[in-house]
Amino acid sequence: MKIADIKPIFLPTKIQQVDDKLYRGNAIFSPIKAYRIKMKGVTQVIDLRGEDNIFVVNGFKFLEKLYCKWFNIDYVQMGFSLVNNEIPNIDYFKSLIMQIDNGKSTYLHCHYGRHRTGFAVAMYQKAKGVAKDIIFKQLKSYGWNTINQKNNLNIFYKDFLS
Repeated sequence: MKIADIKPIFLPTKIQQVDDKLYRGNAIFSPIKAYRIKMKGVTQVIDLRGEDNIFVVNGFKFLEKLYCKWFNIDYVQMGFSLVNNEIPNIDYFKSLIMQIDNGKSTYLHCHYGRHRTGFAVAMYQKAKGVAKDIIFKQLKSYGWNTINQKNNLNIFYKDFLS
């Protein structure tokens, strides 16, 4: 486990509003975060974390499910991994958008709320008619520092946004 995995548990993290029914951010590492999203009217959490690090992720998922249960928030697991450039196909994103569009106010996240969450929000925004240059600018603003991350971003742009 890295310090970066523990930091969001103790430090406040942003909950960013995408539109009137979608919020994005990092995982729900504490009951305080679950309470904060509940106070924003969120009734559904969609967790995009895959099984990249089973021990760490499953431990956090267990706690997140518990916090969601405490605050009567539906928890939906729709994880995917970005290891080896395994970006999901268009059918995955279509089912994700349908889950977001089910009438509930949604909080969407992966572990840190940047890359997988960014892809999902980008596809949602594309379906809602947001301009591709605006979507790509927002995606890039979340930091794509490693070669693998930059490669994933380029693949995503080529396969889904262009």
